[in-house]
Amino acid sequence: MAGSDLRAQLEAYLKELHIDTVCVEHPEVFTVEEMMPHVQHLSGAHSKNLFLKDKKKKSFWLVTVLHDTQVNLNDLAKKLNVGSGNLRFADEAAMVEKLKVGQGCATPLALFCDGGDRKS
Repeated sequence: MAGSDLRAQLEAYLKELHIDTVCVEHPEVFTVEEMMPHVQHLSGAHSKNLFLKDKKKKSFWLVTVLHDTQVNLNDLAKKLNVGSGNLRFADEAAMVEKLKVGQGCATPLALFCDGGDRKS
C-alpha cells in the first residue's frame, strides 16, 4: 500500500476518533539535530523515536523519549528484560515490514500499520 494511502487511512481513523491533528511536512531526519529546525516552532514537547530489536530479531520496540533524553541501550535492555547487550537498532527492512516506514520516519503513528502484539 502506498504511503499516501496509509496516511489517508490514518487521518480518517483519527477523525473517526474525534482526534484533531496538525501535520508538519519535513524531510526524513536521522538525528534530533536534523529534526529541530523543522519543529522547534511548535509548542509542546519534542520527542525522538527509536525502533529497536533484540539480538535474535524476535521482538521489536518503538521507544519514544523526550528529544534531549540520552538512551543507554544496555540499561534499557535490562528494563525490558532482554539482557544487557542484546538490544540494537532494527534495520530499515524490519521498519518497512513492521511499520511501513523507512529509516528517518519512525513515529508512534506508524503503529497504526502494525498488526502484531502491541504493548504500552
